Amino acid sequence: MIMERDEKNIFSEFEDEERKELIAEIIRQDPSLNTLPRAQFFALWFSDIRTLRNFAKFLEKDDPHFSWRSGILGDIHANDVPGIVAGGKQVNKSSDTMKKKCLERDNDRCILTKRDQPGLQCAHIVPFKLNGFSARDNTWRWLQLFWGQDLADKWIAELLCGSDQPNRLNTEQVKNLITLGSQEHNYWDNGMFAFRPVRTYQQHTKMDIAFHWLPPRGTEKQTDLIPTLSHPYPSQPQGYGRSPSGNRYLLHCETLNVLISGHIFTVTTANPVTHPLPSEKLLTMQWHLSRIASMQGAGEDEDSDLESDGDSVAVPSGSRSPAKEAHMF
Repeated sequence: MIMERDEKNIFSEFEDEERKELIAEIIRQDPSLNTLPRAQFFALWFSDIRTLRNFAKFLEKDDPHFSWRSGILGDIHANDVPGIVAGGKQVNKSSDTMKKKCLERDNDRCILTKRDQPGLQCAHIVPFKLNGFSARDNTWRWLQLFWGQDLADKWIAELLCGSDQPNRLNTEQVKNLITLGSQEHNYWDNGMFAFRPVRTYQQHTKMDIAFHWLPPRGTEKQTDLIPTLSHPYPSQPQGYGRSPSGNRYLLHCETLNVLISGHIFTVTTANPVTHPLPSEKLLTMQWHLSRIASMQGAGEDEDSDLESDGDSVAVPSGSRSPAKEAHMF
């Protein structure tokens, strides 16, 4: 069986010539931004291209927007949004009804490895810890800064569906759940891989999703400076293939092949109303935030190792430091 491979990888933005030129233009205007804290570095590189074009518009130094841009890009946001939305330490408490629908939609199999019961679990795309969180909290302004208000509003609106409280997020939706095996769930909760939505077909009964390993976490901190025009992982310019490090592998239970980054799998549903597909909007948001959370490093008051959710044990991080490995373009 020939498996389709994703044309993109976790570092595709670093191969984009327009992005390189736009970021170079920002630095030409403001040389103080030639190095950035890791948290801001990855937010800038993974930001929406339309937002990046706005950042790169010419500004005179006496323009108030000049200092605003310097602050946005040079200072770490008070709230670690990628860590909050896509970090570890998740606890999964979906209702039995939602779990039943999730398992039914996914035919009682892990969507990634096709593993059967026992050991299947319903994992959240956006974690349960955000259930009931205010949609008006200033935390979400950070999403608007790097992906624009239109995209950010669509992502938040997706989480307001079915909420019984005004402007409170509702993570307990079938479209926010995916079926994973216990090991895959452990890896997902610990930020070891990310999913990129590739396409959703007409009638919303079929969706293709790509699997990608994320870099192993090391001792780096969010405040560590990194050259802005550099590739943070030059020894792995197109991501990680069969394993991010050590003996960490996932096996496809039908082909018995080791899963590699870029593997595309399909999720289907017989009823997109009662058993909707995983949300393409939420998967897209998590594709960006999972990568940032994985690569930005730990906050000053936290360990870089992640804790697991309530059902699994902690996965120790690796020891690679992208700040030391960065390669200038």
